[in-house]
Amino acid sequence: MSISLTLLGCREHIPVVLANYQLGKLKGHKPTSAQLCKHKDGLFYIHIQLTS
Repeated sequence: MSISLTLLGCREHIPVVLANYQLGKLKGHKPTSAQLCKHKDGLFYIHIQLTS
């Protein structure tokens, strides 16, 4: 699975790692928007909003 991000002057497809829990939450829903966040530990997380 990957996410597509619009960057300055280009579009990148970035692979993501999802556990079964996240896959279950995404199943049957449509992502409407997302926010890329860099946490204090230096890792990036994507927060995804869904509709039923």
